Amino acid sequence: MRATRLSGGEAKMLSLAKEAMTEPVLLLVDEPSAGLAPRITEQIYTRLLEARAGGLTILLVDQNIAKAVEVSDYLYLIERGQVRREGPRESFAAHLRDIIRDALLGA
Repeated sequence: MRATRLSGGEAKMLSLAKEAMTEPVLLLVDEPSAGLAPRITEQIYTRLLEARAGGLTILLVDQNIAKAVEVSDYLYLIERGQVRREGPRESFAAHLRDIIRDALLGA
């Protein structure tokens, strides 16, 4: 199958696979879950976790706060160009409900 005929999720997974084949030391990932079905999102984040476990450094930008917390060591919550919160995964995980609520309500 030609890459031009892939679905959005398939295209994102192909893109990640192509990058992983070059054995990078840093992978920049922008909105890997945007517009995808939950099943595909899970597959992509599973691959990111595997890459991270293999020693790859990942810089991830995503609006899916819960998923970002799952795969990150350190997070920055940026709103309108301003860092609103930063800290290690444990700090975000402990207050995830409040962080998501505040982000959604603009608090």
